[in-house]
Amino acid sequence: MSSHHSSLLQHVYPGHLPPQGVDLLDEVLPTFLIDDPVDQQEVARNLYFDPDWQEDDLNNFSHQVPAKSPLSLLRNMGTVSIDEGYTVDPLNRDIAWNLSTSFLDLCVCVPRAIGLHALIPPSHVVDIHYAFEIAFSSPHKEYKSRYALLGFDPTGVMLSIGTLRSEEVWLVLATKDTYHPTPEFPPGSSRMSATFYHMVLMFLAATLDSAGLVDIQTDLFSRYPDNIKELKSVKEACNILNSTVTRSLRQIDVERWHRAIVTIYPTWLAEAPAAWRKAFSGRIPFCITSAYGQNQPILPTRNHQEQRISWTRSRNYKDIRHITFAIATDVRCSEVHEWIERPLEEILDALNGDNVYDTPLSSDELDAPLDLATYPLYDEEGHENNVYNVDGFRIPRLLPRVSLIPYGVLFDFRRAEQFFGTDRSSFADEAEHISDETPAQSFYNKTRFFPVAGCKNLGHFQSSILPSIMAPVVETINDVICKEHDMLPLKAVSCQGYNELLHRTRYRHESHDAQQGDITAWSAGLL
Repeated sequence: MSSHHSSLLQHVYPGHLPPQGVDLLDEVLPTFLIDDPVDQQEVARNLYFDPDWQEDDLNNFSHQVPAKSPLSLLRNMGTVSIDEGYTVDPLNRDIAWNLSTSFLDLCVCVPRAIGLHALIPPSHVVDIHYAFEIAFSSPHKEYKSRYALLGFDPTGVMLSIGTLRSEEVWLVLATKDTYHPTPEFPPGSSRMSATFYHMVLMFLAATLDSAGLVDIQTDLFSRYPDNIKELKSVKEACNILNSTVTRSLRQIDVERWHRAIVTIYPTWLAEAPAAWRKAFSGRIPFCITSAYGQNQPILPTRNHQEQRISWTRSRNYKDIRHITFAIATDVRCSEVHEWIERPLEEILDALNGDNVYDTPLSSDELDAPLDLATYPLYDEEGHENNVYNVDGFRIPRLLPRVSLIPYGVLFDFRRAEQFFGTDRSSFADEAEHISDETPAQSFYNKTRFFPVAGCKNLGHFQSSILPSIMAPVVETINDVICKEHDMLPLKAVSCQGYNELLHRTRYRHESHDAQQGDITAWSAGLL
């Protein structure tokens, strides 16, 4: 089960960005940072009903003497509308859009059963560079992933135990009755209690000792310390927290540790004191992996096969219950200096004998194929006549020579109905009546807008509605691989769009949800 998280990374001029590593939000007083988005009722009403001030109006006010009129603006809430002189029509023929670069932004793997299945490659794979760096001394660390499907209640049952490649590894001790496909769990901290953490350390030490790994030993007569509430008791019973213990496990080590966990857990629990058995009652130990950050390109040109092999070698997916992943797509918009016609032979070679069509419709709806040699390059208005392959993907016949500096891009909330394929006629009505009691199917209950710097209709968004352009892609994938009576293999969960500036103001991706409202609060938004 998966999440489609389409992050539209849009560019601003480099000269306006803070240095890499400078976190502007760290300088903002905590009282100005909010976890909730801007009041959507205000956003909706401002979008359709409130008067606005044009940028030229503000410019005129700034030169007025006396300053009575300009000062009166500061006493009231106001919004700014960017004049046409400062914007570019997205359909302008002299700009080029580029969506060719995508990154893996999030990947969470949850296994089917007890053990370390999420960490172990297929049996035929031997990875000589495999290195699992274990660390058990971060009980304060909390698992945070708003959209990942876990299938269990994470409250008080998760412990960070190390990293494998760029993935963080979490030990989970979930109860069997909460491990199901479509859970609805109340939010709660994933951190273990001190006592439970100490018990888990003793269990991990017992399994590592049994597997003969990383110089970890337990006292045969102190496997279950009496005063387990004290960390000192754990340190006296085993050396799992000793800084001199080797911290890197090879693939073969992880496989041995996995077998030890599966084998000794029932016996270890059966021999434990009553209080320990109660704490572990009905729980199964397993690990999940979680990777954040837009640093892994997806399907770059000419290495699709190599990337497919890399994915299949990373773990045995027969042992994985579900994966949540997010794809971040970099959307660039640049000024075009010149359009260059692609040679017909180059296009035909790329098509490899496939037909082309004037519509991206599915194969059973397509008309007769086109003859590229005679099909006009431009329409009557001078725009390129788009052509598509049999899978519905556009085949460009013109290539742009673009400016080195891209345009800054923000999402126009007034075009949301085009992006999400929603009927605009209902927007204004909903804007008048939106409330906490609004039905769940309401557009405004599923989509949040975040105006930037007082601009009432420009900014960022987050939604649980799938963009209309992505719906056919998800449906096609499900149709191809879905078996009768099975759950849909691919489910879209959410999408969001935000300017690349947000990545420069907070570079720690794993701790920053771009739509929490921090940026809006900081830059004044509607506040």
